[in-house]
Amino acid sequence: MYSLPISLSRVSVREVAKTAVLMLALVTATVWSQTPVDVRPAQHAMKRFMQLCMGTVAERITIEEAAQQLGLQRLEPQAAARFAGSADAPVWVEQNEFGYFAVSAKPGNLCSVYARKVDAAALTSAFKTWLPPRESGYQTDALPIFSNRNQTTITYNIRRNGEPFAVWSLSTSTVENSIYQGVISMKKF
Repeated sequence: MYSLPISLSRVSVREVAKTAVLMLALVTATVWSQTPVDVRPAQHAMKRFMQLCMGTVAERITIEEAAQQLGLQRLEPQAAARFAGSADAPVWVEQNEFGYFAVSAKPGNLCSVYARKVDAAALTSAFKTWLPPRESGYQTDALPIFSNRNQTTITYNIRRNGEPFAVWSLSTSTVENSIYQGVISMKKF
C-alpha cells in the first residue's frame, strides 16, 4: 500500500477540492482525446472524388452521367450558382449516413467534392492515401501548403510521363457553420 507524503489531517478542504477539480479535468481531457474520430465522412468524400472527379477525368458530361447513376440530386441553377459561385457550374448533392456532400463541375475540367462536416485530419490522411503511387506511372509534386487561421490548403501537381496531367487540392476549414469543412478538387489539363 502506498502512503501519501503528507498527512491528510493537514490538508484543507479547499486543497482537496482543487485537487479533485484538477483530477477530473485530467481524466476528462484524457477520455476526450481518446474519443475515436469518425473517419467515414472523409472516406466517403474521397470515394466520391475518385468516382466523380478522377474516374470521369473531370469531364463535365461524364460527371453528370456518373452523378445521376449514383443517385445524387442536381441543384436548381440558381441554387447551384450560389453554391459554386458560377452560373455555369452544375452542382449535385447527397445526404446519407456519412453527412452532406456536394459535387460541382466547373468549366475547364474542374471538379470539386464538398463535405459539409468532416474531420480535417481524417480527410487529409485519406487524401494523401489516394495520391497516385510511383508504380502507377504518375508523379506527384507537393506545392507549398497555404494556411491561415480558418483554412488549410494542400496542393499536388500530378504528372504522367513527365507531362502535366492534373492538379489535386484539398482545403479544410475550421469554421463550424461554413458551407463546407472540406473540399477536394481536381483540375485536369
